Amino acid sequence: MLKNLNSGVSDFFPSNHKDLVLISTLLKYLGIEQGFEIEFFSDFPQGSSLGVSSSLLVAVFIGLKHFFKFKYSRKEAIEVLKNIEARFMGYPAGIQDYLAPFYGGMNAFFFGINGFSRKKIKINKSLSDSFIFVFTGKSHFSGSPNWELFKRFFDKDKKILEGFNNIYKNSKKVLQSIENKDIKLLGKYLKEDFETRKNMLNSLIPEIDLFELLDSLDGVYGYRLCGAASGGTVVACIDKNYRKYIEQTVKERGYPVFDCFLKKCKVRVINV
Repeated sequence: MLKNLNSGVSDFFPSNHKDLVLISTLLKYLGIEQGFEIEFFSDFPQGSSLGVSSSLLVAVFIGLKHFFKFKYSRKEAIEVLKNIEARFMGYPAGIQDYLAPFYGGMNAFFFGINGFSRKKIKINKSLSDSFIFVFTGKSHFSGSPNWELFKRFFDKDKKILEGFNNIYKNSKKVLQSIENKDIKLLGKYLKEDFETRKNMLNSLIPEIDLFELLDSLDGVYGYRLCGAASGGTVVACIDKNYRKYIEQTVKERGYPVFDCFLKKCKVRVINV
């Protein structure tokens, strides 16, 4: 039996219901067909652009791996789960949303011919206190905009090629500013990333007044949309001394602020 506590939908395995099919596909792949009741719940809304579906898959997989003693390396598991999500979405899926729950904390990932490598970044309180996560109210589904950018990249669209090149260069600046603990400069580079993506594909940016509001607020150094955009969550880099003022102002305009922060831990099994 599968139960999605967010939507209230439950069904027996195998299920093709849209609220259950992701976990059902995982169970089918692992050869688990009976003897289990799995309930799952997320504190974040669907389409929040915070890797909810990916984190859910990782959490269920790790729980089952722990119980059945499956032998998977992290890289093998990431490949499997990525392909399950791609089948579910009907679009190619990346691995970045799986890296966060598997490795935990803050990391820089480098992608090359031989796959990816990781550089762990120490999280201090000053860094953790310098971000807020604001929900746009617009659900985000990464498959469609990702696929559009993917196609136009391989079609040699000059605007898209230039955009990706700028994102690559900017990512190095972001990493350097984090390592130097320069929050103000980090915010500047986040905003540059946002502007680059906005210019690449207009449909990536939801039509809301949140961005103008953030631009007008004291203490906001910069921001960008999470995920592939088209909605979801905005991460804003702020002066921690202005946190309460910024959060209150944003909430008064009707935009929820998620109660989340940078943390070192990864997905883990808790025996209860």
